[in-house]
Amino acid sequence: VKGRSDLVFGVRPQDVKVSREEVPGALEFTVYVSEPLGDRVVLTLVKEDVMLKALASPDFRVEMGEEVWISFDFRKVHLFDAKTEQLIV
Repeated sequence: VKGRSDLVFGVRPQDVKVSREEVPGALEFTVYVSEPLGDRVVLTLVKEDVMLKALASPDFRVEMGEEVWISFDFRKVHLFDAKTEQLIV
């Protein structure tokens, strides 16, 4: 985004698609925590200094340290100015 140096990427956990298989255009992340909660699994995923949450179906079983691939529906993501916290997109 022109004229902005620090941005915050915002996406809700339910809008993160997670796969065990490599998917074209997806980003590879490592499972940090997998929390089965009955009707869903809450995943905490890391890549370098980025940590994010994702929701998966209860049959999505992964262990800490496993690699997964994530993608987003970019119509459901937001960009914020890190300094002002103002919504940009």
